[in-house]
Amino acid sequence: MEAMKSTKLSIAVMGPSCVGKSSFINNMLGLKEGDLGAATVGDGDTTQIRKAYSHPQIKQLEYYDLPGFGTPFFKMTDNYLREIKVESYDFFLIFYSGTISEGDVWIIQKLLDMKKMFALVRTRADEMKRRAKPLNQSIMEAKDRCETNLREFGIKVKVPTFIISNIDINIGEMNKLFRFIQSSLPELKRKAITLYVQAKTDEIIAQKEEQLLDNAWVAALCMGVATGLPLPGVDIPINYVLLGAEIKSCLLSFGLSAEMFERIPEDVKIRMKTTSAIHKGGVKGYILLNITKIPTIISCALVQEAVEICLPVVGSLITGSVAFVFYLNFLRSIIRKLANEARILRRIYLESVV
Repeated sequence: MEAMKSTKLSIAVMGPSCVGKSSFINNMLGLKEGDLGAATVGDGDTTQIRKAYSHPQIKQLEYYDLPGFGTPFFKMTDNYLREIKVESYDFFLIFYSGTISEGDVWIIQKLLDMKKMFALVRTRADEMKRRAKPLNQSIMEAKDRCETNLREFGIKVKVPTFIISNIDINIGEMNKLFRFIQSSLPELKRKAITLYVQAKTDEIIAQKEEQLLDNAWVAALCMGVATGLPLPGVDIPINYVLLGAEIKSCLLSFGLSAEMFERIPEDVKIRMKTTSAIHKGGVKGYILLNITKIPTIISCALVQEAVEICLPVVGSLITGSVAFVFYLNFLRSIIRKLANEARILRRIYLESVV
């Protein structure tokens, strides 16, 4: 679990100016222009140095805005690949404006030769939705044109292409793009990116919820072991720390950290009872208030006291097992509540962009 949380991911974002790279980076990090760490949007300047962007609280996931290729500053040569440190990225996103350029073809061929994982991205799905044609038809036609352009340039393999929107991330193929990125990564990094990426769609929220529920047993096992120690009272501070760390991690993954919570309107906070209770009373206060309401933990303490009088070792094993089940259910209950409140935020976001 700790290995996954400390795993670093680097995603390269490439392409010419004004194709939506900066807006995409900000969307992926859950930031707005002007926020600490946000990319500057719409200045039209050509990037001349590679620049890393990460969420202020999630440093493990970095998006690199790379200098444009085929410009007076960076010729289409192997020296460009060395300049951008091409070997240091886990995945490449090549943004294009609608027509495939010679530069696009050059970098695609280089990445194919190096067996690097990448995808072509166009950020105009919201404009396509406003057309008379059905959105799916417009997307397929745009992808067919792209494939035809690539064949004309001599690219024979099928290049993964996705049409997304930076205005409304739920329009277009963002879920498909995210699934493709996941499928291209090793298992540990695939699980890590699920936790790191912002909870922007129902599908991503569901993936986060499933993964956090699956991982909850690790923390619960540690708390069960601590409870089973034949040292009265030692488990309490240990388990508060472990529970608190897990809850904070879940809040951050679902985009419900204290910093994000401050931005939420008061009428919305009322609907987010669990998140509100955690931030208003503090994580430790929330744990203390809710854990003492549950009879299981009281029963657990009584079992420990009674059994350990007669059989100390067996008593510790029984108590640890009971505590494991209790903490697992307690933690999973919180995860489900936070996932539902992340969905509330997503629905409110959808209403605001309609």
